[in-house]
Amino acid sequence: MTTTDIPRASADEAGEKASEKQHKTTAATRTARAEMPQDLREAGGAAAAEVRDRAADAAAAVADAASERAGAARDALASAGDSAARSLRDAAARSEPESLQARALNLAATGLQEVARGLNGQSLSGLMASARDTARRNPAVCIAGAALAGFALVRFLRSGEAANARTAPQDA
Repeated sequence: MTTTDIPRASADEAGEKASEKQHKTTAATRTARAEMPQDLREAGGAAAAEVRDRAADAAAAVADAASERAGAARDALASAGDSAARSLRDAAARSEPESLQARALNLAATGLQEVARGLNGQSLSGLMASARDTARRNPAVCIAGAALAGFALVRFLRSGEAANARTAPQDA
């Protein structure tokens, strides 16, 4: 072997080592590329699951708050129904005992009390189903009830306007 052969052998070995390193690097790069999308998919899936969990928690909190408020409104409505029924019975007691007016007031009071009792202890969805069933069985009663409620609301609003007009300061 000559002195010129030694560098050439080292150069060949170095070339082979460089080629081998290049193949290893290329294989590692391919593996990294193949694993990267999987890693990204897993990270994306985990992030999506966390977003879904947080959204479900927020929706549950909103539903709980709405249910709580609906329950409070239901209780207030039941109390108002009892109060209105008492007022109707008082009005019936002030009129002639066997008059049509007294019987109608007592009948309305009884209906209001039954509705108020029905409101207590029922969920909002149960109340809606009950109202829907009642409307299907007795549409005329529901129409009459809606008309009566509208009439009462108008009277209530007008009485408030009249009271405000009486208490408003007069311009001179």
